[in-house]
Amino acid sequence: MTHNVISITEVGTSCRIKSILSVMRQSKNHFVYWKKNRYSGSNFNDLFENDIVVKKIPYLNIYYKGFKILTNTKCRNSVFFYLEEKDQIKKNFSTPLFDTKKKFWYRINNGVSIDYEYEKIPQTLRQEYLFLLKNLVVSKKVNSIVEEFIKNNFSKNMIGLQMRTWADENRRAKMFDIQEYKNIINQVSKDQKIFVTSDKYEVISELKNIYKDQIISYSKLDQKLASDESHSNNKEYSINALVEILLLSKCKIIYGSYLSNFSEMAWWFSGCKAKIHIVNTPLIKEGEIIKNVIG
Repeated sequence: MTHNVISITEVGTSCRIKSILSVMRQSKNHFVYWKKNRYSGSNFNDLFENDIVVKKIPYLNIYYKGFKILTNTKCRNSVFFYLEEKDQIKKNFSTPLFDTKKKFWYRINNGVSIDYEYEKIPQTLRQEYLFLLKNLVVSKKVNSIVEEFIKNNFSKNMIGLQMRTWADENRRAKMFDIQEYKNIINQVSKDQKIFVTSDKYEVISELKNIYKDQIISYSKLDQKLASDESHSNNKEYSINALVEILLLSKCKIIYGSYLSNFSEMAWWFSGCKAKIHIVNTPLIKEGEIIKNVIG
């Protein structure tokens, strides 16, 4: 019997997309439970056209669509891409990552992971996930916004900067250094237009004050997150987040933030064609212990 597989990931838009692609790969009977919370104030269908949304009976963990209760159900809450044995991803394939919150290095699933691996990902697996991504249909409204903005603002060979300041996460905020991005801008021609996106508009404004019309940005909304559910993100910000992922994907070169799924999904939406560089990547020292994180 074919399982119904439901994506129930409740964090940021990029992580939710990765989870949806994973359940699409697991089963033809795939669905998404899209919770409004401090990470997303939109409905799923504000962002995508697919008719795969399910609802949940409170406290019972029973999911339904229309008037039909879904039985024989599996749920996926992981923010990492789903892999199978046939993919032949070997142990220790993935690059060790540094957890700034807990101050240790780790590998996802003993390194059997393609998250944040970009060009290292085997071509066959890349193509399979790209096929699934094409079947996750972006809403007409979002597509229209993206196309209009590109028409009016983008040049042929755009550079994209994605600056995750981690303003909502004090321990990770140390990973952000705006000077690193200024150094990148200083190395390119002053005639080169640069698209910039960030969770904090203040840093975009700082770059605009220095580099003037060289800097192109879309949203002026800060990502308003709280450490609990006391603040729900608004619908407009959630829509803007997807718009900016797609705009970033149209850049020929992307400079992305370390451990950010935002720039990772932009790379996927580029058809895996954008040249990507990750800013502020830490270096592992000889002898440092690498732990395992199961996802």
